[in-house]
Amino acid sequence: MPEAAFLPPPDMPADAVTSHERALAAGATAPAPGDQGSGRPAPSAPETAVAPAAPVTTLHVCTTCRAGLALGEGEVPEGQKLFDAVAAALAAAPEAPVVLRASTCMANCERGCSAALTAPGKWQYLLAGLDPAMGADLVSYGRAYAATATGTVMPSKRPASLRHAVLGRVPPFTPAGDPAPATRASVIQAPVPQPSVPQASVPQASVSQVPISPAPGLQAPILEASTSPATATRTPIPQATPVPQTSENAS
Repeated sequence: MPEAAFLPPPDMPADAVTSHERALAAGATAPAPGDQGSGRPAPSAPETAVAPAAPVTTLHVCTTCRAGLALGEGEVPEGQKLFDAVAAALAAAPEAPVVLRASTCMANCERGCSAALTAPGKWQYLLAGLDPAMGADLVSYGRAYAATATGTVMPSKRPASLRHAVLGRVPPFTPAGDPAPATRASVIQAPVPQPSVPQASVPQASVSQVPISPAPGLQAPILEASTSPATATRTPIPQATPVPQTSENAS
């Protein structure tokens, strides 16, 4: 079957057509649309969607826990031994999506060594009753924790040594899908309006004033209005007539 003749683009120069025919005769392939020889820009490559980064899972291990043991001078606490065991397990599995961090006392001294698993937007778990032999199991639990959306790992999905090690959990500080922490205005509920109760009107009792008569021999002062409404003149009070003493009043 004869090979199809090359039809150059109308905008290709004559010298370019000649050189292109010689290249085809030598076995080169024809340029695709958008090559430099056609003068048209090459089509851009499709953009690849970048998946959002997974939240970082952090394993906190208490390094000061003594696990109820009386330590001598220079002895290493059990918590530090557990931390070293987890660090060795992570070194053997560098692909594990777990970050190890040392912590001080977690106020769980009566229940042996303690650790905690945390991640943004996930439940945070407090573990107790641990020992240095559980270092690899803690890394496995961290893997399962990182693979969940909420951090919940059922006991049947945990290593056997950690199925009853969860002491409690704390709600996530940042809800999943919400990078901003909750504000005070978003958690306070609006006050519930109280129904208004009409108050019954109580009739006021009328009080009549009773004039008081002055004592015998005395005359009450009489106020006479003056030309100024803010002032008043006082009428002098007459002196009472002295009562003559009798033999009954004499001492």
